[in-house]
This record gives sequence, C-alpha cells and structure tokens, in this order.
Amino acid sequence: NVNPDDIYINNAFAICSDKNIVWVGTGNGLTRYDRNTHKVKYFNSEKLVPGWNTKRAWIKCLLLDKSGMLYISTQKGIVRMNTSDFSTVVYNSKQTGEYFVDNDYFSSMTFDGQGKLWAGSLRKGVYRFDFSSGKHENINFIGLSDSTEEFNEIKRLIADSRGYIWAGTQYTG
Repeated sequence: NVNPDDIYINNAFAICSDKNIVWVGTGNGLTRYDRNTHKVKYFNSEKLVPGWNTKRAWIKCLLLDKSGMLYISTQKGIVRMNTSDFSTVVYNSKQTGEYFVDNDYFSSMTFDGQGKLWAGSLRKGVYRFDFSSGKHENINFIGLSDSTEEFNEIKRLIADSRGYIWAGTQYTG
C-alpha cells in the first residue's frame, strides 16, 4: 500500500500515464508513481530545472512521446525528461543554442501529426518545437498583441485529426 504522506500531490494540474507509471504535475513539482511496485518518486524544482529553487513549481501540462520522453510545462520553461534515467533538458530564456527560447512560462502543450510539439505560453502566444531538427518558432496570431489582457495565457492546446491546432486563451476562449 502507498502511504499518502509519501505522495507529493497538492493542486494536481496535469496527469499522464504510460504502462504502469503515472506522472502527476502539481503546484509544487512532479510526482512519479509506479503502479507495480507502489514506489513514489518526487521531483522538486531543482531536479527539474537546475538552479531553480522554489516551492512553487507549477506544472500545468505533461505529455509523453512515443520514445518515452516526458515533456513538462513550467513557469521556467519546457522541460524534456528522459523517463529511463530522469535526465532533463530545459528550453527557456536562460539557455543558449537550440535550447534558447525567448520565453519561460508555458502552460499547455500538444503534439501534431508530424510529432512537433506545440506549447502555449503566457503573453507570448504559441511555440512550435521540431526536436528532430533542433528548431523552434513563435507563432504570431494576426491582430492580437502578445501583451493584451485578452491574449494573456494559452490555457489549452489540442491538435485535431485534420492537422489544425486549436488554442483556448484565458480571456477570449
């Protein structure tokens, strides 16, 4: 049995699973639960983003790709975790080269039909990541400023079967 005190879940925002592993993104980090062994592993902010020491590591979205990489949206960037050894790569404004993104706060993600990651952000719209080429781009929306209240945060993203990416914003739907 699992001791509830061993599970670091407070304000669960995101959940995903693969086989016997359940990942939960919370208001204070990431929790991994193994349904076979009943073991719990907790990842605080420092384990996700080196140098980030906070009790409030908001994880708003979790996605697993076909190769077993876990994508984690945080207020300090997109974290890509290898689920075998728990090593991480961070994409944010503090990085250089292919890991540099001119934004830190991401709240939603989805994969399109070609395996590209789309990530919704706070005040910067949507980013598309192509990890096979190491490139990403910021997608601008016609007529919307990145600083308007109406376009404050991309809360949800979804890719449909026809290849369209749908975005739900904080104020305008």
